[in-house]
Amino acid sequence: MKIIRKKKRNILILLLILWVAIIFSFSLHAGLSSHIQSGAVKNAISAIAEKTGIPVNRSVFNLVSPFVEDKNHITGEDFVRKAAHFAEYFAFGAICVVVTLANRRKKWRLVPLLCAAPISLTDEMIIQRFIVSGRTSSFKDVFLDCIGFYCAVIVILFVFTTCLFFQKVIKKRHI
Repeated sequence: MKIIRKKKRNILILLLILWVAIIFSFSLHAGLSSHIQSGAVKNAISAIAEKTGIPVNRSVFNLVSPFVEDKNHITGEDFVRKAAHFAEYFAFGAICVVVTLANRRKKWRLVPLLCAAPISLTDEMIIQRFIVSGRTSSFKDVFLDCIGFYCAVIVILFVFTTCLFFQKVIKKRHI
């Protein structure tokens, strides 16, 4: 049984490392390439919304206004780029919570939950600022990354705790 737990934990840690590599790989796209990719995603979302008849309400763009430079002129591409920051770190946070819950060593248990800011800072301030041309880095993006990460932590821990609570309630009723 210990061997199976150890394998699961190692797979989860490998998944965590892989996801960090994916985050960094997105940042390694040059500025023009990144803008083309964001534009393609925006166009795909617009096409899907148009085909399904879902109206695109521009007021949704205001959700990202604290994280863009020109708050008076937020584009669909700005929204896609900021939503991507949130989403990739939301997934990162979800993986970290699962790794944390699977870890039996108490002294290492919280380590995955503390890696949002260092990974985001490395991503924004080192990779995008010094390694890749045509990219800008921003502390606002680091903040948005951390918001995405910790939103996942809160959601998953809430769901996990709720499931444990209801498991206990069901067990008490059967006793």
